[in-house]
Amino acid sequence: MKTNPILYSFFVVSLLLGLSACSDSVLEENPTAFLNVDNAFNDQAGFEASLTGMYVALRDELYGPVEIIKLGDMMVGTDIASAGDPGILFFNNYNTDVRPESGLVTNLWTWAYTQVLPIANAIIENIDNIEWDDEADRNAVLGEARFGRAYAYNVLVNVYNGVPIVDELAASPRFDFTRASRLEVLEFARQDLEFAAQWLPNVPVLDGRASSAAANHLLSEVYISLGRETGDASFYDLSVQAASRVIDDPSYALVTSRFGSAVDLPGDYYADLFKDGNQDRSSGNTEVIWTYQHQFGTPGGQSDSQGNAWLRAWGPRFFDARDPNNLRAFILTEDSIGRGVGWLRPSGYWIYDVWDDPNDIRNSPFNVRRDWFYNNPESEFFGQQLVPHEFFGNEYRDTMQHIYPMIRKIEGDLLNGPTTGRTFTDAMVMRLSETYLLRAEAHMLAGDLAAAAEDINAVRARAQTYLISANDVNIDFILDERARELIIEEPRRRTLARTGTLVERTRRYNTLEETRNTIQDYHQWFPIPLSVIEANLEVELEQNPGYD
Repeated sequence: MKTNPILYSFFVVSLLLGLSACSDSVLEENPTAFLNVDNAFNDQAGFEASLTGMYVALRDELYGPVEIIKLGDMMVGTDIASAGDPGILFFNNYNTDVRPESGLVTNLWTWAYTQVLPIANAIIENIDNIEWDDEADRNAVLGEARFGRAYAYNVLVNVYNGVPIVDELAASPRFDFTRASRLEVLEFARQDLEFAAQWLPNVPVLDGRASSAAANHLLSEVYISLGRETGDASFYDLSVQAASRVIDDPSYALVTSRFGSAVDLPGDYYADLFKDGNQDRSSGNTEVIWTYQHQFGTPGGQSDSQGNAWLRAWGPRFFDARDPNNLRAFILTEDSIGRGVGWLRPSGYWIYDVWDDPNDIRNSPFNVRRDWFYNNPESEFFGQQLVPHEFFGNEYRDTMQHIYPMIRKIEGDLLNGPTTGRTFTDAMVMRLSETYLLRAEAHMLAGDLAAAAEDINAVRARAQTYLISANDVNIDFILDERARELIIEEPRRRTLARTGTLVERTRRYNTLEETRNTIQDYHQWFPIPLSVIEANLEVELEQNPGYD
């Protein structure tokens, strides 16, 4: 397993809460045994360690103590996924599950305001505590911190709409936060990203670190949002320019040939992107822009009981399926499939409707496992293909949790055993194919459908599927293409929210009738968590419409 210095220097950063700087004399200590605002920024190594803490916090967007929700709440209850596990009923009924008091609506708020933003702000606020030998070094560190801050705010604004802008550490507890408008939050993120794009290197200095390409990729999205919010078409031109800076950089290219750890095994180049060790530029992956890092058995690389839980979340609970004689149909083996639980089940829309070309390699057997064969030697059906919707013993089980086509992006080496349902595969947060689709969206909104089709066709040509014309381009086609290309990788709820299509597409495509019938127009945004509103004692923190 590879090693990465970014995770060797993991610290439990005590900057997570701005409240740590209380003025009571009993707290006026200067501890030196751990990082804090008094000793973290005395040299460049302290800034580097704090950046590492920020990246660990950013990774917790998806992984951590509430991974089941973090992995699912940006995907389940949308057009692409429903909850498969009947014991996990989130987003089944929007009216009861998505409430200001619901735990699921607090997770990203807490992640941003108590993990990412305090560290990023501390770095930014203390950047001139030391004398830097080179202004470029200073601005690169500052650029990474501003990138992390902008990333967090872009998440927040596409989940909750307008949110409070906190750009400094609090010297004492605050109870007077006010919400900025959506436009103000986007403008704040834009300024951070423009600085980061100017000062960061075009490729990351280490796998998992930000680069100017990552900043420009995110800038392209933020400019689109600014254009939608203001009606100013010049933002679409800026989006095209930001995306083009990445696409035109010779350091980045769509992968079109076999590479990496599985190159000698049956497969295709799209499947290679998701094989163990292939997510980072050091593997020869020219398409990846930014990753969340996992290292088995490495301090800070996720505990051995955690890791990447994609497999556990998205994989069907096949090991619990029964044959017609009520024996287990499958047994777990030491391969790359592991113990899925079926927390999230792809919708019928994704499993069937978006695939209109059998040649599309993204739907090849190397990328979607549609056929299942009994592997329990004690079953008389051993070696035979299991047919979905057949009887299992005395109980008819549908395919919501136990058997359904499995997206093979989730597979990987089961370094902690097959029962954990976790791999230690790095997660690609940004890929060049998405940059093309962002630029296509900007071209479409600017009215240049031919240029939009050209960008979409770059992605489709790589997938070996038919090309489209300008007449085919609309937001639904782009969202369908994103579903084909970016399933699991894409925080789908945020994409649909920022494009104003969440409610309509969920009603049209979600598998569950209850979900389709209960989602309301105001569910485009999460409510502001009730606990946050109640804690803001000095100023009323406005709730999103529909949740009062």
